[in-house]
Amino acid sequence: MISQRSEVPEPKREPRGGELWDPHVSQKGPASNDAYVVVEEKDEGTVVLLVARWPKRDGLGRLVFPDEDPRLVCILETELEAILKRRRKNQRSVRIGDVFWVRGLFENETKLSGDPAAWGFFIDITRAAREAAKAALYGAAAPRVRETQVEELGLVEQRARPPEPPPQATSAGPSV
Repeated sequence: MISQRSEVPEPKREPRGGELWDPHVSQKGPASNDAYVVVEEKDEGTVVLLVARWPKRDGLGRLVFPDEDPRLVCILETELEAILKRRRKNQRSVRIGDVFWVRGLFENETKLSGDPAAWGFFIDITRAAREAAKAALYGAAAPRVRETQVEELGLVEQRARPPEPPPQATSAGPSV
């Protein structure tokens, strides 16, 4: 097959300064051996979890995951619900796209290959992860806005200027 366009490689997104993404849901920040766990699929009582090392942020604030392939783990939906019941504030059912933070899961490979109930606490970070995804989408869909455009559109609160002092009489122009 003949291609009409030459392929342009996508520039590699480099994490900025090695800064781990922080969802700001815990006083203790994330560590590189923590896991980012996503509910990838649900079917007939089985849930497929995608498990990846904790992401970093790139220069635009988007999440960048390590190059290694994430792992897929199958678990019964009832077992996952039981695990989450201990920590979740709202007791809604698990949905595709829900995201959890599991501390220290990558410390030990046997821990990861074992029963998800033994992984530790699942911290629900779905809201923060969705906000990060929205920010990445908006950043990709919208052009960069110059500061003057922001001011023209009224997106920044205008600071009140200090009042100008009253005119003073000078030899060139007496005040009225």
